Amino acid sequence: PVDVEVDSESTLLFVVLKPVEVEVDSDATLLVVVLRPVDVEVDSESTLLLVVLKPVDVDVDSDATLLLVVLKPVEVEVDNEVTLLLVVLRPVEVEVESESTLLLVVLKPVDVEVDSDATLLLAVLKPVEVEVDNELTLLLVVLKPVDSEPSCEVTEPTDEDSEVSAVLVA
Repeated sequence: PVDVEVDSESTLLFVVLKPVEVEVDSDATLLVVVLRPVDVEVDSESTLLLVVLKPVDVDVDSDATLLLVVLKPVEVEVDNEVTLLLVVLRPVEVEVESESTLLLVVLKPVDVEVDSDATLLLAVLKPVEVEVDNELTLLLVVLKPVDSEPSCEVTEPTDEDSEVSAVLVA
């Protein structure tokens, strides 16, 4: 079909099944003509469905196109809650001041100075090149002494020595 306007479903069916002014040599070529018509304006539900599912240089104002723009915008500015959700979940070169971004910074800080309880907790649990003078360090020294006063150890008697012996550990 070339430069034809069709306004009815029966004529459309005829054009799809038996195109006029077209040389068709095989079923594959017919299938190409049906799936990809050239320079044809057809007002029918099937063509509308094709335009909605696979638009090519066509302006279609419908919910399906709007859904496509919302889900996969290309060079489009959309100000709505869906876009905001996308920006919060996957920000790209965007500054967002919200609790979600704050949570991301607390859980995975990158080149950021954060003075908060979470950072303090991280420093206490896993200090790196940090001098810490607090009760936790004192507890560690008490439980696992290093370079401390000699302690006394009492051992069980053996066959060779019948008495309990005291061993000094330095």
